[in-house]
Formats: sequence, C-alpha cells, structure tokens
Amino acid sequence: SVEPASARRVLAVRVSQSGALGRRTKFQQSDVAQLTLNVAFGPLALARPEAAYEERIRASLPARISTAEIPERVRLDDETLLEEMTIADGSKLPPLWPLEQLLVLAEATHIKASQAQHEMTNDQLEPYVSASLSLPQWWSVQTAALRLKVRCDSGRTRRRQLALMQLEALFLDVHHPLQRAPVPSAPDSNPTDTASTDADANATDSHTGDAAAAAAATTTALS
Repeated sequence: SVEPASARRVLAVRVSQSGALGRRTKFQQSDVAQLTLNVAFGPLALARPEAAYEERIRASLPARISTAEIPERVRLDDETLLEEMTIADGSKLPPLWPLEQLLVLAEATHIKASQAQHEMTNDQLEPYVSASLSLPQWWSVQTAALRLKVRCDSGRTRRRQLALMQLEALFLDVHHPLQRAPVPSAPDSNPTDTASTDADANATDSHTGDAAAAAAATTTALS
C-alpha cells in the first residue's frame, strides 16, 4: 500500500519475508523450513541501537512494567511449544527503533487486512509480531504488537489460553492503579460530604463493574 511504501522510503528500511531452517517445538528432532522476516537497511537508515542501549532497555523492563510504562508480555508455558522459534544458524534480526517497529506493524496490518482469517495467515504474521516485540521501547508500539499477537494466538488451539491471559494483562495495564487519578479527600467531615463521598464511591464501583463486564465479554468473544 501507499503508506507502508512511503514509510519504507523515509526510513530507508526494506521489510520482506524469507525462509530459514528452524524449530518450533521442544522435542523436534530436525530443523524444517520456517517463515522468517528479513529487514534490510539503506545508507540513509537510522544507526543501529548500541549494545549498551539495548542492555539498558532490557534491564529496566521489569521496573517499567511495574509502573505501567510498558505492558507486560505474558510468556508461554507449554510443555511442547517453544516460546520463540529457533533458527538453526542462530541468526537474529538486528534491534529496531520504535519507528521501524511501527513500520513492521504496518506491514503486518496490511497483510492481515488483505487476506482471509486463517491459520496460515497467523503463521505469516508471527515473524512481524516477533520483530515488533523484540526490544520494548514505546508503550503504544508494545500494546499494538501485543494486541495483534492476541488475535493470532486466539486462532490456535494450543495458544488460545495464552491469548486470553495476554488480553487480561493488556486490560489491567490500561486500568493500572498508578494511572488512575487519586480521589481528593474532603477537608471537613460532615453528613453532606459523607453522602457525596458515598455517591462517588458507588459511581466508581459501577464504572469498575462495567469495565470488568466489558473485559469478560471480550474474553468470551475470543474463546
């Protein structure tokens, strides 16, 4: 489409699908062909993030998750499937800047919109999602990538539970306690203020109940 093409030109980045030998399960005896992503950079592309920057980002991830700066990625705990596909030659994508991650997400969104919902489409989107999640830096990019991952995982029987858990984590991140405005306390305690406080509390409880009901409805739809 026009928008990803313009972004590729401005960022001097080329994103294409490729293939490599690798494994997806823990007990796989031999490597088989896997769909991978190839990202090439032109001479005008941004300089790659330095190793020290990448290490600092990864080291600060737990603290950033605890303060809702970055949504948490729920990890797969499966007795058969690997968390990430492994490539036989050990090659990995270079670290991407947030704008480049957004470009990868735009490419994935275009693929998703132009093809029918199918397990093969989910397999095609998986390398794009992995590239977007490889180095969490921006809340918006991480959230968008995790939402796309939820949609892909919800179509797979062995990952459906993971999709539901990730959806719950995204909901809790948006409604994180540290992001809620504190309720101001009244300077005086009198019957009028008490009644007003009780009304506010009831309204808050009603809003929380509505939000929980919405999350439950979304979870039911995914299942």
